[in-house]
Amino acid sequence: MARKIEVEEIIGLLQKGFKEEVISFELHLPIEYIKECKRQLDKKMEIKKANQQNASKSTKSKPTVTYEKIKEMKEKYHNLKNRDLFTQEIESIKKVQQSDEEKMKIEKAIHKVEEKIEKTPSELDDETLSSIQRIAQAIKKISEYNLTIDQYNELMNLLDTLDEYRKDKKTNESLILVKQRITRRLVDTIDEQLRMTEDEKELQTLRNILPKISKGITKFTIDVIRRKLNNKINMLRSKNQHKENMSDNVIEIAESIATGKLHYKQAIQEIESEAKHLVSSKPQTKFSLTQEQQKSQIVNNICEELVRNADKYKITNYEQAIEFLNKLNGGNKNKSIRVIVQNLATRKEYEQAYKICNAHIKPAKSMEDLNNPDNLFFKDLRKDVISKELSDRIIMVIEKDIDTKSAIDIVSSVEDTIKKEMINPRVIKLGNTADKLKTITLEDIYNSEINEKDEYTRTERKINIKMSGIF
Repeated sequence: MARKIEVEEIIGLLQKGFKEEVISFELHLPIEYIKECKRQLDKKMEIKKANQQNASKSTKSKPTVTYEKIKEMKEKYHNLKNRDLFTQEIESIKKVQQSDEEKMKIEKAIHKVEEKIEKTPSELDDETLSSIQRIAQAIKKISEYNLTIDQYNELMNLLDTLDEYRKDKKTNESLILVKQRITRRLVDTIDEQLRMTEDEKELQTLRNILPKISKGITKFTIDVIRRKLNNKINMLRSKNQHKENMSDNVIEIAESIATGKLHYKQAIQEIESEAKHLVSSKPQTKFSLTQEQQKSQIVNNICEELVRNADKYKITNYEQAIEFLNKLNGGNKNKSIRVIVQNLATRKEYEQAYKICNAHIKPAKSMEDLNNPDNLFFKDLRKDVISKELSDRIIMVIEKDIDTKSAIDIVSSVEDTIKKEMINPRVIKLGNTADKLKTITLEDIYNSEINEKDEYTRTERKINIKMSGIF
């Protein structure tokens, strides 16, 4: 049975315009399997087109939210939520470790090919070219064994030593086919390894040994795997960096801000002491942070800790917490307010978050008031809170067992709020896929008039931009 990533890869190739026969040949898969993927793709496109046509025919008098749409939304969400390109079917794809007997057999076969290459003359006569054909087939046969990445690279190097015989067209075609086969198996092995490792250095090594291909289906596959490697490396770095940044001082100061027990002078001394230690303990380069920059970074870490682990830091005196942060970050009040509002929103204290935002939005009496940077800042902050609350409502519909009428009422309310507040469905985040490679948004799982109007608006904006360049 084909792996899910293989199906996604085939559909991606079909969408890029690759022919079914070419995909079948390059991936060594039955043509009927490729055709079935094509039928699935065509069906998906037909359904999408039909949905768009049906949506365009609907009127405002007809209900936009139905049980069927909510059911479809739930299915899409769970399909995305369970997607895991790293761990999916690891046990079934994991290669059996090479036995000592296998290793000796493979090394002996590779050494035998090396000897044959060394004895092959450089003349392009019939006998030499026949010998090269036999060597190519021997390399191909070895590649069918259970090889390690290093052994695949050895075979690639052997093929490179035969470049002088590529002047012959038939020989060149044979060598290309063998190299494609080995490249594909090498790439598959790298893909398997990246799914099974959580070591950043090992992932970087895998990225460095990915073959460099300039075009074709194999390049597409390599690009997909390189993207997966980069994403996993970045994910591990982010995770490790957060752990490193959260020192005991950062956690203690965050706790004292939340409980209202911050001793400002003591906190400043601790921040300065930590900044000094960080500067003295690291090698100095032109990219190194100064002591002032380290102090600023520590304050940023405190803010990040209050937001990232909001449930741990229950703030009760909001004005006092804002004042504490304001002193620490050098008087940047907007930044301080944003941290507290985000802390409240994460803890689902939406009413209080709205109150703080609204208290800082001045009534617009002129164009100057309308474009006031502070007003724009707090309006955007309020939208962020609304998006978080709408996200919670949608998650409740998806995850909890509530009756159909309540579900329809909630989703209808979400639609109304989106229209009223002019919020883009793609900013309503619903969590990540299991592999952490994608953030799921409302736009991904729910088709509504809002999505279509938003798409129309974007298209219209693009046309207007192009037209403005003409006149």
